[in-house]
Amino acid sequence: MPKVFISYRRDHAAATRTIYDRLVQALGQENIFFDVDSIPTGVNFKKYLKEKISASEMVYAIINPGWGEAKDKNGGRRLDNPKDYMRIELEAAFQQEIPVIPILVSGAEMPEEEELPEGLQDLTYINALELSFGKNFAPQMNAIISFATGEPAPPQNAQAAPEAVEAPPVEIVLEKPGQADLFAEQMAQADRLNKMHNIDGAIEVYRRIVAEQPVHHEARGRLALMLIDIAQYDEAKALCQ
Repeated sequence: MPKVFISYRRDHAAATRTIYDRLVQALGQENIFFDVDSIPTGVNFKKYLKEKISASEMVYAIINPGWGEAKDKNGGRRLDNPKDYMRIELEAAFQQEIPVIPILVSGAEMPEEEELPEGLQDLTYINALELSFGKNFAPQMNAIISFATGEPAPPQNAQAAPEAVEAPPVEIVLEKPGQADLFAEQMAQADRLNKMHNIDGAIEVYRRIVAEQPVHHEARGRLALMLIDIAQYDEAKALCQ
């Protein structure tokens, strides 16, 4: 299986999480590098990122609206900082001639050449994939997976809907705050409900996790995917902005 490096901004992690989850299903978690938080303590992060890029067959660059103008804590443009994670990642890919595939999320546009640092200017001339959180989500997501796997994307509506299974009544009880593993237990509960085809129950748990912990990107991403599956596009899009 090809190895894919996902380069993204942490403030758009929920949208990226939906892409990551689907790629994991197709390629396996061991073939996706997703989170800079996995960089070991005491390691030169610039060298580490370059090594991970070198070990990848391709880099997916997630571009959200306003990506090129994102600011750091001092008000400077992130892309103008040579220490910016995404700049390091994408420059390393271009230097090593690793294919970079931009993914334009939620109507984002490709930046112009003059808007980018010199080491990133080739990005402007690469044909991008797109992903919107609406009725086109499924075929667009299939195209993203297809590019990574090298296999043709399935035709739209090719898969039959799963057979309906009557879900047994399940009491949804969320643990009270204060426990260290609170959100892990809630996530596990939502996963169990989903596997039992209790979609409404799983969505309710994910919604309550997000309400209590808005920056829980994994819950936001999974909730967005489930909402897309039931055509609740507006709520899904809001989660990924």
